[in-house]
Amino acid sequence: MQVTGASDRLEAGGPMKEVLQRADRAVATAETAVLVFVVATILVLAFAQVVLKMLGAGVQWVEMLSRYLVLWVGFLGGAVASHQGRHITIDVVSRFVKGPAARAVSAVVSGVSFALCAVLLVISCSFVSQKVSDGSVAFAVGATDIPEWGMVLVVPVGFGLMAWHFAVQTLGPVQAEQGGGA
Repeated sequence: MQVTGASDRLEAGGPMKEVLQRADRAVATAETAVLVFVVATILVLAFAQVVLKMLGAGVQWVEMLSRYLVLWVGFLGGAVASHQGRHITIDVVSRFVKGPAARAVSAVVSGVSFALCAVLLVISCSFVSQKVSDGSVAFAVGATDIPEWGMVLVVPVGFGLMAWHFAVQTLGPVQAEQGGGA
């Protein structure tokens, strides 16, 4: 079974389909833009750090920021992959199920994925809240302390974005069936 983006699965569903497609594409476009920016930032920081070290003036916070940005790449990449239907899956059932049953199985898998991401969203919000209250510092830039919660905020944001994409994928077949029968 070829997995497609959520927008492709909402084949017939009236105005709701169109709204979900537009919103999903807009979210995915924003995710991709931020992802490209973060990867470019990592590359620039890494290059600058190499040059600075060659001149004997490396900056410690650049390496720490780069490490946190890799976390951002992971979660934003996961969200983009979820939109495109390229997230990690175990594709055993789809080899044996075809047609409408395959769409139902896909909707159930997307629903379970949504539920798991929603649970992880709640847990990660608690984690970020704990980082805010304990005042932990990720690194310092000069005399300015960069709070750790700002660096790990991508965890709940990433799970929220993935949950959104899975929700759209879950509702896609339902909307198509309801819209087609009306």
